[in-house]
Formats: sequence, C-alpha cells, structure tokens
Amino acid sequence: MATQQNYNTAKQNVRNLRVKIDLLNFNFQTVDAIEGNVISGSINIDANSDIRRTCDISLVVTDASFNVTEGGKIWMDKYIQIYTGIDDIRTGETDWINQGIYIINAPSLQFDAVTDTLSFQGLDLMAKLTGARNGFMDDITTTITTGSSIRTVMIETLQNFTQFTRFAIEDNPQKTPYDMVFEVGSTVYDILSQLRDITPNYEIFFDVDGTFVYQKIPTGENDPVIADNDLWDDILISESTDVNFDEVKNRIIVLGRAHDPDHFGSATLVGSEYQVTIATIGVLETDMIIGFTTTALATNPTLKINSLAAKPLVNEDGTPAVLPDAEAFYIVRVLSNGNFLYMGRQQIRAEASDTNPNSPYYINGSIGEILLPLYGGEYDNIVTDDLAGQRARYELWLRTRMNDSINLTCVPAYFLDVNQKISYARIGTTTPLEYLMKSISFDLSESGTMSIECIRFYAEYPDI
Repeated sequence: MATQQNYNTAKQNVRNLRVKIDLLNFNFQTVDAIEGNVISGSINIDANSDIRRTCDISLVVTDASFNVTEGGKIWMDKYIQIYTGIDDIRTGETDWINQGIYIINAPSLQFDAVTDTLSFQGLDLMAKLTGARNGFMDDITTTITTGSSIRTVMIETLQNFTQFTRFAIEDNPQKTPYDMVFEVGSTVYDILSQLRDITPNYEIFFDVDGTFVYQKIPTGENDPVIADNDLWDDILISESTDVNFDEVKNRIIVLGRAHDPDHFGSATLVGSEYQVTIATIGVLETDMIIGFTTTALATNPTLKINSLAAKPLVNEDGTPAVLPDAEAFYIVRVLSNGNFLYMGRQQIRAEASDTNPNSPYYINGSIGEILLPLYGGEYDNIVTDDLAGQRARYELWLRTRMNDSINLTCVPAYFLDVNQKISYARIGTTTPLEYLMKSISFDLSESGTMSIECIRFYAEYPDI
C-alpha cells in the first residue's frame, strides 16, 4: 500500500531519481547491490499477463565483477530486486519503492571507446515455472483427480516441484471438475494455469516481494481510490482513447461439454423426490455421471436411483439445485458424500450480456446486440452450467470493460500498481470517473514518462 511519502514525492516538481538493484540468492537474501550504475531501463507491469512484471536494464561496467560469468554480479545463480527512489525534498531521505524481483535473462556486454555497457532483460519469478528457467516436471505423468481442492493442489505443486515457499493462495470452493492429466514435458506453470482457468475470474502472479498469489481478479468493488486529480493535475501529460471495434462483443454464449452419460433414465417426481430406474446401475460410485429427464420440478429436490437411498441434489455451493425447466435432459455427478451434484443440461450452456445502461456497449443501446458464440477446444473442458456462466461473464468483461478504457501519459508515480482503482476527470470535463489500472510502463531516466492503461469501473456492475 502506498504511503504518504510515496504520494508527496510523486508530486514534487524537482526530482532526484535513483535506481538501486539488490542481488539476491535463491533464498531471497541480499548478497550484493548495484547503485549508481544504471544508465537506462524500463519496467512493464501487465495485469493480464501471468509474467506480470518485466524489465530492461542497461548498466555502465566499472570493473570485472560485471562480467557475465560464474561468480559475477550478473549470473544465473541470482535474482535481482529493483528499487526506484526519489529524494524527499522535505526530509532529504530517499523514498525507495520496490519494483519487483526478477530472474536475469539475455545479458549482453558491449565495449566501445566511450563506455562499457551491460544490458539484460528481467522476467518476474513466474518464468521459473514456465520452463524459461526451470519449471519442467519430473519424467512421470501427473494426474489430478476429479473433486480435488484447487488450493491444496496448488500448494502441493509448489512444495513438491519448486523451491518457492512464499504463497498466498485463496480457497476456491470450486473443485476440479474432471481428471487433469499432465504428461512428461509439462511444466509447473501448466498445472497452476490450468487450475486457475477452472474458474476464469481468478488470477495467478508473483507480487513484488516474490510471493506467489492466487486470488480473484480485483474488480475495484470496495477498494480505495489510490490516486485522484489532486495527483493527476500535477503529473498528467496527455490522455488518449483507443478502441478496437472488432473486439467489442456485448452478448456471449458459451457452449461447454456435450455429456454422453453411460447411465440414464426417466425420472418420476414423487413429492420432492426424483425417482429414476436405471438397469445399468447396481451401486453408486463417486464421480459416476448420470443423466435423466423429467417432466416436473421440485424446490428442494432429492434423487433416488433404483432402490438405493435418496440423496440431495445440490449445486456447487451445497445449496439445493432447482432444475430450470421441465422436459429437459439433465446431468448429475455422484459426490464422495453420496449427494448428487447438479451439472446442468446435457449440452452445457450459459450466456451473459452487457445489461448496464450506462455502458457504451449496452445491449439495448445504440449499437444493438453483437453476439459471440464460444465452443469447441478448451470450452469442451467446461463441464457444468455454473462454470459456463463464470466463463461467459469473464469473456463479456474482456470484450466490454476491457474496451471501455483510456490511456494516460504522465510523469512517473512509481507507487502505482495494476488492479488499483483511481479517480480521474477526463480533459474537458469536471466530473471524475473511477478506473482500474490494467497495465503500467515507465522508463528509468530522469526525463522518463509513465504510460497507464485503465478500464472503467462501474459500481453498479462490479463483478466479473
């Protein structure tokens, strides 16, 4: 969280900018530091990329310790942690701001008559999981079974296959909806990203302290405003708007898996109990998929197969599952506690539309309906109506909110980060609107600028 000093130094008219690079071992202990050698560089932060932070750095070489060799400052056995600092004119202290931890990539030495320069790229710690630098699994096939806890599997994956011990992993009530198989050659990132994709409104990334994070994508709801026109009036250079009309869609239909259950029958409703006779079932087994048709609906239903005990028919959150329509073919899965999980119709389907009348892409507004159906490929792994609904809302967010955006160019305010909420009154207007910052890039020179891409926040439609 930004401090008052961060805010004050960002507003200073006179800036003495400093850049410091701490060299860390793989236990995140500082073993050396570089200060006063950085001659140029840039940092990019992208909330829509799992490798959230990248950088490019150029250093002046002052001695042999900068040679790219084992034992040198810039080598594969180290992380770098970059800090930007502005001297506080009130106190004389340097206000240092952590800009993240990176692995070193693609170093290049250049010697000429003027100066000796070392340049390299930095990738945040997600690159340690992707195969770019470590991350490949052992030479065995890894299987994650249906009904596993996403949080538990993520923790076990990090503990068993990486050296990372810092993680902040939210508990997601959604369980793995199918067996997930990772063949030889898969990476830790493959596992983590596919677990993340089960519920698409979640994200994975490493924060500036090197902690692996799994959480819901921030929507801005109930979040504080980190900056407003009190700051922008001092540092703003320009604003612009770029919209790719081809990307805008205000109605999304997601077609998931078309289930083909081995066991199915017709249900008769007796009270609130669906009774189904299925000759192919003798006993119920965990994760068994069953289909049935019905002509009547119940509000607190149970399901009875043959002469076996009736068990509740429930949603993912354990609440009673009310079937939406009669005369449909429904799919359920047997849970480990014997209850039946409602998965949806035989053809998994959901849709979402932009119903916000304040949105420029309102479905009943001047542009009308712009439909995008999504099906096949990765969508065949969506096995419940609930997951299809989550994916439809996420895809709608990408194609509406992510296109309702502005770009700000300003003098760098180094404390800003993506997914934070700001307030800004656009040039020529007096009414401030709220936005979420989705990407930030800035260069590290004294005259450097910062570019910020922001999407509009709507308080009445905060969720993804």
